[in-house]
Amino acid sequence: MLHFITGRTGSGKTAYTHKLIADYVGEESGSAVLIVPEQYTFFCERALLEKLGPARMARAEVLSFTRLAENCLEKEGKAPAVRLDNSAKAVLMSLALEDVGERLDIYAKHSFSPSFIREMLDTVSELKKNGVSAAILDETASSLDEGTLRRKLRDLSLVAGAYEARLAAGGSDEDSLLPALCDLLLEKPLFRGAVIFLDAFSGFTGQELQVIERLLVSASVVYVTLCTDILYPLPVDQSIFANIRQTALKLTEIANRNNVRIAKPWMLSSGNKYNNFPLTLQRYDVAELAALEAGLFNPAARVFETRPGAVTLTQASSIQDECDYVAREIKKMLREGAMRCRDITVIARSKQVYEQHLVDAFRKYGIPVFADNRQPVSSQPLIVFVRCAVQIAAEGFGTDAVLRWLKTGLTGIHPDAIASLENYVLMWSIGFSRWLEPWRSNPDGFGSELTAAGRETLALLNAAREQVVAPLVELKNALADADGRQAAGAVFHLLSRLSVAENLKQLAVDLEDAGETSLAGEQQRLWDDLMDVLDIAAAVIQKPVGAKRFKELLDLMLGARTLGSIPQSLDEVIVGSADRIRTQSPKAVFAVGANEGVFPLSPVSRGMFTDADRDRLSELGLLTDTGESRVIRERFLAYISLCSASEKLFVSYLSKDASGAALAPSEIVMELRRLFPKLRERNSLPDNPEEMIEAEIPAFEFYAANMRKVQEPYIALRAYFASQASFAPKLEALERACDKKPFVMEDRQAAQRLFGKKMVLSASRVEKYYRCPFQYFCRYGLKAQPRRKAELDAMQKGMILHFVLEVLLKKYGAGIAGLTPAQRKAEIKRALKEYFERKMVGDPDNPNRLTYLYNRLAPVLDEIMQRLAQEFQNSDFIPVDFELGIGSPDGIPAYRVALDGGGELLLTGFVDRVDTMVKNGITYIRVIDYKTGVKKFRLSDVLAGINLQLLLYLFAIRSGGRARYGETVPAGILYYNANAPAPKVERGATPEKVMVEKLNSAKMKGLVLDNETVIRGMDRSGCGWFVPIKTDSTGVVASLEQMGKLNRKIDALLADMAARLAEGQIEALPAFGEDEKSPCKSCDYAAVCGADPTVSFRRIERLSDAEALRRLEEKEVEPVGMDEPAAQGD
Repeated sequence: MLHFITGRTGSGKTAYTHKLIADYVGEESGSAVLIVPEQYTFFCERALLEKLGPARMARAEVLSFTRLAENCLEKEGKAPAVRLDNSAKAVLMSLALEDVGERLDIYAKHSFSPSFIREMLDTVSELKKNGVSAAILDETASSLDEGTLRRKLRDLSLVAGAYEARLAAGGSDEDSLLPALCDLLLEKPLFRGAVIFLDAFSGFTGQELQVIERLLVSASVVYVTLCTDILYPLPVDQSIFANIRQTALKLTEIANRNNVRIAKPWMLSSGNKYNNFPLTLQRYDVAELAALEAGLFNPAARVFETRPGAVTLTQASSIQDECDYVAREIKKMLREGAMRCRDITVIARSKQVYEQHLVDAFRKYGIPVFADNRQPVSSQPLIVFVRCAVQIAAEGFGTDAVLRWLKTGLTGIHPDAIASLENYVLMWSIGFSRWLEPWRSNPDGFGSELTAAGRETLALLNAAREQVVAPLVELKNALADADGRQAAGAVFHLLSRLSVAENLKQLAVDLEDAGETSLAGEQQRLWDDLMDVLDIAAAVIQKPVGAKRFKELLDLMLGARTLGSIPQSLDEVIVGSADRIRTQSPKAVFAVGANEGVFPLSPVSRGMFTDADRDRLSELGLLTDTGESRVIRERFLAYISLCSASEKLFVSYLSKDASGAALAPSEIVMELRRLFPKLRERNSLPDNPEEMIEAEIPAFEFYAANMRKVQEPYIALRAYFASQASFAPKLEALERACDKKPFVMEDRQAAQRLFGKKMVLSASRVEKYYRCPFQYFCRYGLKAQPRRKAELDAMQKGMILHFVLEVLLKKYGAGIAGLTPAQRKAEIKRALKEYFERKMVGDPDNPNRLTYLYNRLAPVLDEIMQRLAQEFQNSDFIPVDFELGIGSPDGIPAYRVALDGGGELLLTGFVDRVDTMVKNGITYIRVIDYKTGVKKFRLSDVLAGINLQLLLYLFAIRSGGRARYGETVPAGILYYNANAPAPKVERGATPEKVMVEKLNSAKMKGLVLDNETVIRGMDRSGCGWFVPIKTDSTGVVASLEQMGKLNRKIDALLADMAARLAEGQIEALPAFGEDEKSPCKSCDYAAVCGADPTVSFRRIERLSDAEALRRLEEKEVEPVGMDEPAAQGD
């Protein structure tokens, strides 16, 4: 007999079913079987155990359809030897597509990507669950007219047939269990005389209907609960219960077909002569929730006239605000003791969008939460280890794959060795075959000679390289032409060789120690999962496939694996999606994301069929899932979700998306507004800001937003967080940032250890400090060096140009003007080769680099030599030193600045070129620096601590170079532009005119002594071709007295820098002029600093050179004492 128990949600169908079961098992020999959806079994077992007690529970079984089939097949000895999961099915589908690929029509051009394979699997599974075989597909296709659907069904018939053939040879999947159960029940009436209940289903698949048919034939009575107000569909039925009424009609047809009697239905939602239903089992004691259940999606329903205190509607401006609101409300209910966590459920239609935001918000508020989800395993360290290893074996030693493999932490290689390997391979762009050869490139990169220490580092790197390569090469060889069993064995051998199981256990211990208990517990489950995958590979990949194909199949298997969460407590808030969650009448429900197209979800075509295809297949009796049925199902899911609450309902929606565009609320919100006209909508942000103080983290965020306020509760909050060890440092950092307090090293001894009491600095370091003290601290205090690639960048290009110029000018000096063009080019090539052999020995594996280097730099160097030749012909200054070392044994002594407190600062460096001119017995000296980029010289920069380099060198030579040059007079500093801009000349201009324009466009920048002898000595023409000054003293000039004041100013800057470093003053204070961009954008340490350069910076005032000198005069009265020596006879 078939019994229908019908009723709307909350009418007590499940409670009444449990009561009937209790009555049956209460009899001496009575027993019952309860069949429920898979995700509902745990709740039902617990509820029945509480109702029946252990003794009577032994005579009641709670099963899903899948578990029912497994039990019956196992008892009769017909259980499949191998049960294939989703990962195995993905492999079989891939192999099946490979089998029939050449015979396909409409799907022939598809790449058989993982997404296509998943879609094909879903489609074949849907057809199979509806009892549609490959033969039926082929027969149906033959009956259709020519068209796309006919071609699709033909292809699907081929694919389904090949898949089933593969499946039969390799085992059985979940979709094969119910057909096997039906066959078994035809042979043996296993449920003869049984009492069977089916509860909580909103519909049945074709396979499930076939099983129910077998049960109806043999069981004494079958009870089916259906969530509907009337049993059978109306002629035109758009009700939310329409799909369920169709299910009732199908069950009735099955019963009639098998001559099974149908009892009068129990309709629990409405009084009738067949009902004797105890109303105490009904869900709702709250009037507005009962009104909601009766009126939702029912246009004829009466409105609720009073304000609904049990229903809350909230608008949020972002997902984060919405989830924060939900967590805050739950925390408030828990604090007030109104509910426990297990009384509360949060439902989203698309859990993928909301789940992580909700979990993060609940953690912030300290709320225990269980998200009913399964996460992909693809990002877990063990899985990354295996996938990367097989990828390397199949595709070669791509550096990205090798580094991902190493960074799993499971290889047994020390993290320091991995870091060194990463720096080296990224520096030298090593990949693929170069991993298999000994490395010979300099670990220090370009521009450095390979030292003994460098050779030792290189040996360690090669040892680590061999440690990486050896097991992977072994795996590559083993996978060549391997079948599934051999490939799985090779992977397992790799895991054993590298002790991955032990390393994984240590990872779990480390995670446990770090407080990541959930992640720690997942590691052993991941190992078991991986072993299952390898077993599947051994079972289903029966022919040799090779490394590349094995990688594709392994990726398919691992991509299909998921890892479920395990509840950490019996008292947790449940988060689930509307289509999966089965609630136990929670007291409070939060329905989030009630926006148009989101909840209810707008139905879209899925799988291989369009909506038109589905409608036609529904007419043919092959499918039941049509566009119209999905719309009804979505509204039914919304109805079930909202009406599951027994005491309180909270509905929230977004007013705008992440880009700020307005979002419309869904029909759920419209229905609430219609049913409850006095419903007051809320904003997710509380009316009283103090409501934010529900937990420590949000309370700290609340205080941070209001810390400038000096009344309660802000004073109390500050005192509380200052007393908490976990929050006190955060509070201190917050206040420092808000008060714009600079970074300061509080431990002065630490500052001295980092920077030294006797400081040795280069001119470039001084400029780095005045550009930004924090950048200086990172680079020279912490010695945190940015990673550099070994390539011909601007810095390397400059080093090469410096070297070639030094070599050629040392050899020829001013005599370079006498070289012919051919001689110049030959000398340039020889110097470049010398540099390559000495300084670029780091790249011996690239013999073409010298050719590349020559072709790129030789024309630039030749043009520089031409300009230098012109300069030497027009100048009385003669180059006397190149790459002069300041503070080096073969140069001059370091420049010394005495510091307060007895310390001393030593300035060192290298001067590109030193020129002298002797006139009237006086030696004038100038320094020149070659620049490959655009260089602007401003005296206002010097006053701010910028562009001090050449002036420092000039003053260092004058004070420490007497033994080398005698008494000298500073003649100036000049920056030589190596990359001169192209001259603008008319077409057909003479070579002489072109050279003049080149000289004009490339003239040196800098500061020159205001002395006609000096100016004329630098450029006899007096036209300013070579220097930024003419004989009429127009340009950047300074007197000797002003030079002395500049010297004193720079000394003061050096002493101030030393004092500030000794005090640990390392504030993030970038300095730049009004015409400059913020240096923070290109700073290597911007991510470490976190400062806002638009708020905290030091503006360099742009002054004319004359104004800068005037200010220098005002602030510096006493000259340094640079009197010009008396003239002597020639």
